[in-house]
Amino acid sequence: MLTGGSNLGENAGSVLNDIQQVNPRQARQFAEAMGRVAKTDHLDAEMLARMGSALQLKPTQTHSEAQADLRELLVFRRGLIKDRTAAKTRLKTARQKMLRGLLTQ
Repeated sequence: MLTGGSNLGENAGSVLNDIQQVNPRQARQFAEAMGRVAKTDHLDAEMLARMGSALQLKPTQTHSEAQADLRELLVFRRGLIKDRTAAKTRLKTARQKMLRGLLTQ
């Protein structure tokens, strides 16, 4: 069982059969409800195992390498779109001719 958006899930999927991804806040609340407030790797592993068993969590399907590549391309594309939008905004507010020239290249 994994908490958060770790890349470990994608890598561990080839080694492990059942992987469940859990919201870290929910995992912490579960541990607190069980009376465990100490934070160690051993206790975390124990609580995550109990949580998975108690809530009968279903395995998260791991993504293929092609899907991971597409996801990375999509994130990169979104970043480029944000950069382009920011540049257009700067162009509208640029008063100096030299700056406008740099932004339109």
